[in-house]
Amino acid sequence: MKHLIIFSALSLFLTGCGGGGGGGGGSSSVSGLNLPNSMSVVTADSSGSGKLTAGQFSSKLSGQSSPAFKLLTDADTQYMTDEANTYVYDASMESLDTVNMIMCLMEQTRATDMVNKGAYIALVNEDKCEQGQNQSSSGSTGQSSGGSATEFNSWTVVSTRASNTADQVVQIWVPGETGGSDPMDGQTILIELTASEGVSASLPFGSFSMNFKGVVDAGAFGGTVGVEVETMKGHLQTVANSQSKPQFSFINLGGDALTGGSSMNFSFEEAANVILDDASGTGGKALTSRSESSGMQSSASTYAIAFNSNYLLRGNDTNGDGNANAQVCKSRSQFNSQVWRYNLYHTDEVTFNGAAVTAGQRVELDSGFPFSYDSNNDGTDDGYGWVGYNGIWSEDNSLADGDTITQFDYQNDTTINHTVNIAAGKMIRRTAITEALTSFQGDDFQFWGMHPTSGVFDQWVVTVDNNNDFQITAVLSWGENGPVMSTTYDDDNDTNTAEVNVAVALTVNNNENIWLWSDALGGNIVYVEDTTVIAANRTVTFYGEEFISPTDSTLFPAGTSSVTLYCYDRCLIG
Repeated sequence: MKHLIIFSALSLFLTGCGGGGGGGGGSSSVSGLNLPNSMSVVTADSSGSGKLTAGQFSSKLSGQSSPAFKLLTDADTQYMTDEANTYVYDASMESLDTVNMIMCLMEQTRATDMVNKGAYIALVNEDKCEQGQNQSSSGSTGQSSGGSATEFNSWTVVSTRASNTADQVVQIWVPGETGGSDPMDGQTILIELTASEGVSASLPFGSFSMNFKGVVDAGAFGGTVGVEVETMKGHLQTVANSQSKPQFSFINLGGDALTGGSSMNFSFEEAANVILDDASGTGGKALTSRSESSGMQSSASTYAIAFNSNYLLRGNDTNGDGNANAQVCKSRSQFNSQVWRYNLYHTDEVTFNGAAVTAGQRVELDSGFPFSYDSNNDGTDDGYGWVGYNGIWSEDNSLADGDTITQFDYQNDTTINHTVNIAAGKMIRRTAITEALTSFQGDDFQFWGMHPTSGVFDQWVVTVDNNNDFQITAVLSWGENGPVMSTTYDDDNDTNTAEVNVAVALTVNNNENIWLWSDALGGNIVYVEDTTVIAANRTVTFYGEEFISPTDSTLFPAGTSSVTLYCYDRCLIG
């Protein structure tokens, strides 16, 4: 198995596709280098920007004639200048998911701002860097909001730089979990990054080299306790080339490929070599590979990619002979899109939460704060946690009712003590809501079932048309970067051009019900066909959720202080 990709291994020429050929914080004297927060290669065409146009707000703002009045879409507003992060999924980019995960996690350590400030603990939200993943909400999982509390991992970080002309060195220790049933839960990850130049207009990735590895005590695999076993290792670095073009390479190995035995019964390898035409990143070439094996199952893929501002040409070496024998050409401006997160912006010059704001200014949300606490009652704070909208998280879950936690006020350089109050759990009421199907014309839902014409059982996108009928408009698959929708069903992984067009009406027999899914409506939606009702009067039923308080007059009528509840699903053991 090759451990490095040679850039000339697979050759593609884009003409066959129909196109054409810092500084940060730190001490007062030494500044940190700005490191990249991602190493994205192929991005979405920005001409399809998700920003609203001025015309969409003209009716609301047209009455303001003062030249001093700021419009939402003025060039200098945060609405226009805030960076939009986009992630593009393509099978050839899967090996870069790990790269972008690493850089996203690195950004959370704030190593640029902590140069020469000694070792420190960084609370890192690893879920935040699951790019494009549909993060389950309480509505979609049927769980209370407390089950969605943000969780962090404590990383120990040291960021040093001798001078403003010296390299910056960042060392990180990521502890493994203790007490887990899987030996890999205890994997400790060690990272060292050396950066010589920060991100700039001419160096979109800066200039750096990073080594990382994961280690586990051999005793977890039946070996000698106290002996360190390397379970994963990798290298990510920018590459200097004679054309002075932005380039980086990546290799990541793990599992039995390193341990030399079968104790893990799993191995993987992923690699990438990327070179861009220029700093703008509108064109370039890349080679990527990914392979893994587990038990009797294994998979491997090697891709060559060439792209410009209009097209992406992808070649897949399906038989391992070093030649791209399956090629696919894709447009960079025509794609299915999904919004995962978004900011809120003010549309007027008003007073908000006691402060004056202007149109186009970002709404600053107070999502919570970190805190420290004394985990062993020795008088010294040694534990860390986070209080947020969905609840409280602490490192060892040892907080008890009445405990004191300490918040650090960074603006005033002071501490604030809070008392923990642990109360009984909340009750959520699910209420069936019936609404006319006409309200959802043009809306998309998800549906698991059999395709009426192809006989394929899969997950489909179903749209309500103008006649209140259900139309299958796309097939939905889930990649590591989120949902991927296609209007054709490809059952042979691009080995030929035989693809099935999915567009077809979803027929429902009388009294038959179909279950759909919508994140926007909180989860399950049910539709029951009734041929005695005209199309305009068809309805769907979905469920709304609300917290119940002791003052709820529906559940606790006047004079009632208790209610009998019956369990019908996932009941507690008394």
